[in-house]
Amino acid sequence: MSKKELLFSITRKDFDIQYYRGSGDGGQKKQKTSSACRIVHRASGATGTSQDDRSQTRNTKLAFQRCIESKTF
Repeated sequence: MSKKELLFSITRKDFDIQYYRGSGDGGQKKQKTSSACRIVHRASGATGTSQDDRSQTRNTKLAFQRCIESKTF
C-alpha cells in the first residue's frame, strides 16, 4: 500500500473571489441580489464562474469546481 504524498497545497488566500449580480432569466430576485460568483486563481490565471443558482453559497462551490477543473489550472 502506498502512502499519499502532499505535492502542494492551496488555500482560499490564493484565489480572488468576486460576487456580482447575475443576468438572464430568473426574474427580479436574481437581478437584485449579488449571487453570481467568479473565482480567479492568481498564480495560474484559471477562472471559474457560476450564476446557475439563486444561492450564493452554491454558486461559489460550482465556481470553485469549475476553476479547479479548467485546463489552465
